[in-house]
Amino acid sequence: MRKYLSTLHERSDRHKRRFAFGSSALVTLTIFGLWSLATFGTGGTLAVESRVEAQRANKDVSPFQSIQSGVASSFEGLTQAFGGAKASLKGAADFKADYTEMKGNVLNTYGQ
Repeated sequence: MRKYLSTLHERSDRHKRRFAFGSSALVTLTIFGLWSLATFGTGGTLAVESRVEAQRANKDVSPFQSIQSGVASSFEGLTQAFGGAKASLKGAADFKADYTEMKGNVLNTYGQ
């Protein structure tokens, strides 16, 4: 890797751009993954259920199962968060009533 990086300046501009894009994509995905694990946690209901089932069957949870349950619980948390936001926006957005009230206030202010 050290040899590749030392000769990177000699490569074509297209190759340098691809390397820069790939590197930045990898860093971005890593940061997003760490952020989502820190924000939504790995202790969601799916992760807890899979651990309990594994303990009942007297077998250990593999790392891949742990990652899978963590990702599943993160998506479940995202779904619940967006569902709650959607419900709150749906109830709060009564544009017709707000417009009618604003129109009445403007007409009362200017005496028409």
